[in-house]
Amino acid sequence: TEFVFVRRETAPDEELHYRTYASIFDELDDQIVTFRTLDIGGDKAFKATPISPELNPALGLRGIRYAMANPELFEAQIAGILRASVHGQARILVPMISGIEEIQYTREVIAKVSERLQREGKEFRADIPLGSMIEVPSAVLVIDSLAQECDFLSVGTNDLMQYLLAIDRINQRVAYLYQPLHPAVIRTLKIIADGAK
Repeated sequence: TEFVFVRRETAPDEELHYRTYASIFDELDDQIVTFRTLDIGGDKAFKATPISPELNPALGLRGIRYAMANPELFEAQIAGILRASVHGQARILVPMISGIEEIQYTREVIAKVSERLQREGKEFRADIPLGSMIEVPSAVLVIDSLAQECDFLSVGTNDLMQYLLAIDRINQRVAYLYQPLHPAVIRTLKIIADGAK
């Protein structure tokens, strides 16, 4: 969904989110559409909200951290998703989750936005599944708690391997360490699968 942000000079409003997301259902026949919330930050920025340079952007303000620091952007996106969900089967996936507090925050935002949409008489659905990206090592270590808080989980293998193996995947000097079949990666995926069950 960050394409809605990065191609614009100004921040997208609720109406743009809604129209963009609703149009996706026109192309699908009863398929579930998973909307990953904004993963702005790190190597992805947009002109309307420039990001201050960070020494290590991969470990900085991105994903849900960026959303929490910019609640007006997050609420507009959540509102667009909730409104679009009346057109088909939708679910929300939140990136860069490091613990259950961020999922609880997202549920609070969904409740807040739902109350406003109801007051405004707009059609929407708030009972859509909420999931967490598992891509931060701390999320792996609390996978049992996250599994209880979430309706579904999704493994973000690129970032998970980057953080797990302590490598910058775009740094050619250490790119050889980016090994999907590293025993630590395989064991971590097993921990995630067991915790999800």
